[in-house]
Amino acid sequence: MCLFWLVIDYITPAASAINIFIISLDRYIQVAYPLWARNNQTTTLLVIFILIPWVIPTLYFVPAICLWEVTKGRVIPDGECFLPYNSNVTVLSIGACIEFLFPFVTVSTFNLLVYLSIRRRSKKFWPSIPNSRQISTPRPPPSSSETGPSRIVMDEQEMIVTTGKSDNNHQKIALQRDRKAARSLFIFVFMFAICWMPYEVLATTSTICGGDCINSVLFEFTFWILWLNSTINPILYPLLHSRYRIAFYKILSVKQNTVGPMIQSIHS
Repeated sequence: MCLFWLVIDYITPAASAINIFIISLDRYIQVAYPLWARNNQTTTLLVIFILIPWVIPTLYFVPAICLWEVTKGRVIPDGECFLPYNSNVTVLSIGACIEFLFPFVTVSTFNLLVYLSIRRRSKKFWPSIPNSRQISTPRPPPSSSETGPSRIVMDEQEMIVTTGKSDNNHQKIALQRDRKAARSLFIFVFMFAICWMPYEVLATTSTICGGDCINSVLFEFTFWILWLNSTINPILYPLLHSRYRIAFYKILSVKQNTVGPMIQSIHS
């Protein structure tokens, strides 16, 4: 029972951390490569993204926890429950990389890339707005003396102006949406760092010094702060993204006909 609890205890927060990495990767692809993302959102890809956060920590923690005593001998005394390799710096460091260091570095990198992509697109977009306004100044209606070819040319010019304004509007909406995604991604990174970093620092320090240099109450407090991140994330998802709100309403709604008004209220 102790080993089972340890497996669950370490797999679930690690899966939550890797899930933030998956979300950050998805946000980066949506911002940097919107056409590719729109054309390649298949069910197979979604299933892979769902499985990755659970498969990676399972492949590491299950053998490490369950097979440690098989290969090294009994370590955990009766009446106690702790990681059998809690004094092995190498194994603990690999686990820390999987559950914290790799997600934190990659998520921070994606956050920076999203910011740079939005900034680059903003510089290209905003200078083009005054030009479109100058081109689209009102023109008096054509007189009856205008010939057919000249009228066709003016109609084509009006079509170009209208198309340019429409493209600018689409670009403006896309930039606003991407900025919102960047802000939400920054919030995820910030909360992840606050909740995970204290525990990882104390756990590594405790392993190096033999567990005598860290206050047990402080260590327990940082452990529960780590778990708090898994509680905060399901709250942040629907607060920051309307798609998650719709998904949550669909899951929590007892009757299917109650979903429609809720979705309408979200988009209103």
